[in-house]
Amino acid sequence: MSDFSYLEDLDLEGTIFTDDVEIDEIPDNPNHLPEDTYTCQITEASMGLTNKKDKVGLTIKYQIVEGAYSTAFPFTEWIQVPVKAPGQEEWTPEQIKMQSRIKKHYEAAGFGADEMKGIKPSMMIGRILKVTTKNKKDGDFERINIFSVSPLDDTGVSSEETSGGASPFSKAADDI
Repeated sequence: MSDFSYLEDLDLEGTIFTDDVEIDEIPDNPNHLPEDTYTCQITEASMGLTNKKDKVGLTIKYQIVEGAYSTAFPFTEWIQVPVKAPGQEEWTPEQIKMQSRIKKHYEAAGFGADEMKGIKPSMMIGRILKVTTKNKKDGDFERINIFSVSPLDDTGVSSEETSGGASPFSKAADDI
């Protein structure tokens, strides 16, 4: 049990912001997440239509699993999934860019090129990867934007793999 006796000495009639608090360094957004690279677990992954029913998207929910923000709220990412229109024979350059982005996420989650065609979004749940965030202003609000994703180490090879052990990508996070 923790000892909270130091709280008894606080001046409860005093100010909340004392001299050791830098007011200008306090984020205006209480849900602020500093721009950084975080180790995250995918907690949800699904594909669906937008509300307008004009696009298909992959929605991925991440939970930070290491560091000071591991108890923070989860955050989500939406990635457009390319779909050929009726009569469309070739993928457009924009659709190829979308495919590339999704491929990068699958690689970061530990799926090889030889198995990607058989992977459903729900199979990403439980996977651990690095997520680099950048904050984006959206009107008066700040929103977490996923800048990039990568495997646990940027080579895609875990220390267990190089030492003959099991890959952390071969199992869900609960099994690691």
